[in-house]
Amino acid sequence: MKKRQYVHNLREMQSLAERNYAAAASLLPDTFAVGESRTLAIGEQLTFEVRILTDAPYTTDIKIEQLQPLSPDYLKSSFTVRLYHDMQLAEMIASQGLDRFAAHYEQPNENMHQRDEKRQINNFLADWLRLCFNKGRWQDLTAQAAGMSFKFQVKHNNE
Repeated sequence: MKKRQYVHNLREMQSLAERNYAAAASLLPDTFAVGESRTLAIGEQLTFEVRILTDAPYTTDIKIEQLQPLSPDYLKSSFTVRLYHDMQLAEMIASQGLDRFAAHYEQPNENMHQRDEKRQINNFLADWLRLCFNKGRWQDLTAQAAGMSFKFQVKHNNE
């Protein structure tokens, strides 16, 4: 019996990337500098640092790391998101120490990636962003003083 080949749903992947961009762009303040970070709390126990890694004319990379001082590193969430401002798309480019995700993986594979690993990690990003909007609040005083909340802000290249 011949295996069915995995077929990408490009519309679904692009739609997910567009939604992730709209949500992830709202994590950025109106003006920011590389290295700047903000602290995000979700409930009483879950805290994340959102840090600007790079900012170029068409892309911005942000790193999101869970801050749990008593937990071992392998249990803490850590991922990097790239925002493509010209296309208004976002994708996760690194997660838990892994990067350069292929669009699909043959099964079985050496690293035991799922066939649709890239889609799954971007779905995780969408779920995380949804959690931020439903339960998150900024902890750092500068964000609170500026009245920052989770609202959609889109960075435009011509600004």
